[in-house]
Amino acid sequence: MLCRQFLFTRYAPLFGRTTILIAVSSLSFGSAHIIFLNPIAIVMTLAGGFLFARDYARHRSLKLTRLEHTFCGCLIFTVDHGRFFYTGAAWHHH
Repeated sequence: MLCRQFLFTRYAPLFGRTTILIAVSSLSFGSAHIIFLNPIAIVMTLAGGFLFARDYARHRSLKLTRLEHTFCGCLIFTVDHGRFFYTGAAWHHH
């Protein structure tokens, strides 16, 4: 979330258009989730990253995007898609 604020503040002059900032923010948010080692997590976080970046562009509120991220994370686990975002013992090779 702080990266989103940094990106929007620091790189706004470079990209110029808000739509480009939203796209770059979405791509960086999605790519940050590569660590979960599955394409579903990446696609879901690209979509979430778009929503979070769009709302941040509109309201410039980290509180709002933090609440959205929390809500979406809880919803993902509630509807049983948490398995795409939790590797658990998969990271420990025996």
